[in-house]
Amino acid sequence: MNQPPAPPPAPVMGQAPTSPFDLSSQVSSAGSGLPARIIFHAVEGFGKTSFAAYAPDPIFLVTSVDTGLLTLIDASQLPQIPHTAKPLESWLDCMAFISALRQQEHAYKTLVIDPLNALEIFCHQYITDNDYDGSRDKFLAYHKGYSAAIPVWREFLWELDQLRRDKKMRIICTCHTSIVPFKNPSGEDYDRFAPRLHKVTWGETLAWADMVLFGNYNTATKTDGSSTKANTNIPLTRSLYTVRNAAWDAKNRYGLPESFMLPNDPAAMFSTFQAQFPKQPTRTKEGK
Repeated sequence: MNQPPAPPPAPVMGQAPTSPFDLSSQVSSAGSGLPARIIFHAVEGFGKTSFAAYAPDPIFLVTSVDTGLLTLIDASQLPQIPHTAKPLESWLDCMAFISALRQQEHAYKTLVIDPLNALEIFCHQYITDNDYDGSRDKFLAYHKGYSAAIPVWREFLWELDQLRRDKKMRIICTCHTSIVPFKNPSGEDYDRFAPRLHKVTWGETLAWADMVLFGNYNTATKTDGSSTKANTNIPLTRSLYTVRNAAWDAKNRYGLPESFMLPNDPAAMFSTFQAQFPKQPTRTKEGK
């Protein structure tokens, strides 16, 4: 696995830098022009895999932990989508696949990791085998293993960034979600939806992502006497949320609406999502 470049040494106080910063050539007002890094977590059965399957020219990283894409293809719920021919079975397998995408010629425009939870399992097993003599108990002792895995997880995110930069590929990571307790420093604690990752893993990943999407079904209710119940006679509809609130984790750096409906047709989900992006403002040479 390639290592992230080491930071340059800090300059000595009072000593001029050896490579002066040239403002005329090293300052820009442009963006990166790179595609988005997307995390998509949603309730079970929402259509996370189907959503990602209709992204531009996708290739799926499928693992032995979760072969949902293959089931959907077998059931004719999705067309034949390029994916790893054999489900990957280890952390090193996954890193080798990402490295191959970066180094070899291909026409794929979107890497889909489906789901990201599987890679966290592989990462923790890799650390268990290499740092804790294969002992799960040692890994779990005082939660040391989860923290020990973070440098390796950062290398993984760095590899994804290199792939994004070198091949201009969009990164979509689907993720199962869970209802977790949230310790509220300004009031009563409450439960909320969050990706089903360990909190230290999720902290690193949340900071890395350009966009965290949360998908949930809309539940219509009806009042029956003194009680309120779900109205099962109304067809289910889906909503996608792009901004964090007390009930779920989400974020976006693209000015998307806070929420919008997704169609039930899997083939129309991703195009509906793309239609939410605001048009880029036009700037003159003077920046007006």
